[in-house]
Amino acid sequence: MGLVPLSAIRQAPAALRDAVLAMEPGRARVVNDGSVLRIVLLVSREQAGQRDLSTPGTKDQITEALKARRQQLLRDAYLSALRADADVTNYVARRLVEGNGKL
Repeated sequence: MGLVPLSAIRQAPAALRDAVLAMEPGRARVVNDGSVLRIVLLVSREQAGQRDLSTPGTKDQITEALKARRQQLLRDAYLSALRADADVTNYVARRLVEGNGKL
């Protein structure tokens, strides 16, 4: 899941929230949330606050987020163009109409 802010953890289902908040970094745990079993591994905890580009991994995270956003925008534009230019023909319906209800 990557870095998850504390505000998002507090909005998680109670069993998952309590398990994550009680865990120590480096530990894994199976959380039973009704009919769902989740395996949770807490890699580390980081202090809240603004990160600067000298913080390890910050520049890479920003770069990856920008690349992913650009790819998503391009993918959405491509799919919109395909849908707008698509010419869909229902050949079965055409045959039914031409055959007066008989295939």
